[in-house]
Amino acid sequence: AALQKLLIESVKSCALGGEKNATVFNNGGCQAAAVVLSSMEKAGEAAFPLSKRWEFAGRELFRAFLSYDQKEGDEQRQLAVLPSICRLRDSVLSMLKGVLVNEAQSGGGEDGGLNIQITIGPSPTGRRVRSYSIGSSDMFATLEPYPESMLKAILQALSPSSQGATSHLDISTNVIQSVILRPSWSNGVFPKLSAKSKND
Repeated sequence: AALQKLLIESVKSCALGGEKNATVFNNGGCQAAAVVLSSMEKAGEAAFPLSKRWEFAGRELFRAFLSYDQKEGDEQRQLAVLPSICRLRDSVLSMLKGVLVNEAQSGGGEDGGLNIQITIGPSPTGRRVRSYSIGSSDMFATLEPYPESMLKAILQALSPSSQGATSHLDISTNVIQSVILRPSWSNGVFPKLSAKSKND
């Protein structure tokens, strides 16, 4: 467990340059962090549980994205379109869906009946990118209970202060498209939230 925590926290440090509570991203570090986080997700819950990935890396990275998104200046606008930062953003947003990846879903199981869906759309750089969704079936498991810190992160992203004209990474729009509108969240997470959480 200690090694697991160290590895996950190292991903966060790599992206933020090792600075605590930092909001400045390291371009090369973001690329490495995005790749490692994606690999951790595919490794499955037994190796790197979603709750730990969020607690030790995702939560602080998301907070940094929100802070960064509201800063003004040419440097922020230029960095925001770098593919490495966008990939890391997408890796962190993937955690908010709350989907637990098991061995079969990550390709390590014996079930060969995998479903593959490919969608193509524009990226922040103007290029068209492909998004792959792979699973062994239409069934999926989600975090129960859904962490309060994840719900708080979503609400922060959707707050008026996060949707200003200076938004470089367009966090609020990406949270809606990549998390809230996904069946895994709308069908698997939202119905299980408390009445108070739904009203929030």
